[in-house]
Amino acid sequence: MTELDARERILQACRREIATHGVRGLRVQRVAKDAGVSLGLVYYHFEDRAGLLSATIDAVNEAVQTRQPEFTPSQAGRDAVAELLAAEFGDEAGTREDSVVWNEIRAIAVFERELQEALGTTTRAWEARLAAPLARSGVPDSAIPATATLLTALVEGLSSRWLSGQLDTSTAQQLVRSGSSAILDAAVDAAGRTSAREREGSASRN
Repeated sequence: MTELDARERILQACRREIATHGVRGLRVQRVAKDAGVSLGLVYYHFEDRAGLLSATIDAVNEAVQTRQPEFTPSQAGRDAVAELLAAEFGDEAGTREDSVVWNEIRAIAVFERELQEALGTTTRAWEARLAAPLARSGVPDSAIPATATLLTALVEGLSSRWLSGQLDTSTAQQLVRSGSSAILDAAVDAAGRTSAREREGSASRN
């Protein structure tokens, strides 16, 4: 087993451990046993528990990207935004488990500040993936960061209810589609109003 294989097995085992027991129930010894490696090898690759959790955030982010639908440039507009977000909810293998892991680490980061930087980096990467489809949806460049934040926060809020059984998968997907549409409408409308005011101001000065 190569070092890369061992690292990947440890991260997979950590995701399973968190999905089953939560972050508070995480036991690095169980992760090592599940991965089929020594406890020392876990700490060799990740130094400490915080390092393991930070790397697990990155692993979840990469896994989510591989499951997301792909769009041609001509398709990558409003519909792409909705479907990229709806893909965060699903009953296929891995989707629910990775959502549990993300929500668990996000919750514990409130108290474990060493996780906040890694979580913030991954969140910004998630938001950045929305930039191109948002631009093609008519959202002006200046409004893209705030719009991406609102959209990803919508997913995080709905995912908590979905994971706790308050929403089924189809309802969560429907809500994220309608919610994303409303957020996009508001962003585009606000941009239109700003442009109109700027034109009026320019006309009055002339």
